[in-house]
Amino acid sequence: MNTLRANDDRAKNAIIFICITAVLNMIYLIFIIVDLDLYKRIADEGIYTMQEIENSDFRNITFSVVYAIVYIGSAIVFIMWFRRAYYNLKHLGLRTTHSDGWVAGAWFVPILNLFRPYQIMRELYETTDLYIRTRDENHKPNNLIFVGWWWALWILTGVFDRIVNKVIEKSDNAEDLILGANMEIISNILMIPLAICTIKVIKDYLKMEESVKELHNASTDLINNVVA
Repeated sequence: MNTLRANDDRAKNAIIFICITAVLNMIYLIFIIVDLDLYKRIADEGIYTMQEIENSDFRNITFSVVYAIVYIGSAIVFIMWFRRAYYNLKHLGLRTTHSDGWVAGAWFVPILNLFRPYQIMRELYETTDLYIRTRDENHKPNNLIFVGWWWALWILTGVFDRIVNKVIEKSDNAEDLILGANMEIISNILMIPLAICTIKVIKDYLKMEESVKELHNASTDLINNVVA
């Protein structure tokens, strides 16, 4: 029988990157609150300095670059974990709906990326649960509620971020900047439960993968003993 490819390290790397992204979101939340105070003083014609404005611009530009690098890194390691998990289903000889390429590619195809990754994640959970349940009668199927929340929050934050970006791009006065900053605060707050749900989804599946590995190895040993 085929040997499953290890996926533990990919899962752990994905969790680490997601945690770092969440921490950066919380740091940026503080920056936004500081900027919001500046924008309010500008709108009210209060006391502020050009140095404050320059510091804010430099801080936001620098942070945006760092955040983009970490965010892209977290996306890459998550998709690597996701694809390996789906690949192992095929390696077990289980029937799957999609190709390995689509597990990664579905995230980048417009319209399709609104639902296909979620469908694949559900299939991953359900097919793996079925595999374990048919070999271990004591296995309790995983609740898919966190998968649902994970995807709902992913879509919500994605849509909200685009709205926020449009508002900020069109900002030409302090009042618009205040509106954009308040919306950014909401956006960053939403990223926290998204990170929690994503980590929960990965950890829950990691436990299932460990069970699959044990059952698969036991089955392999049994066949080898029979052949011997």
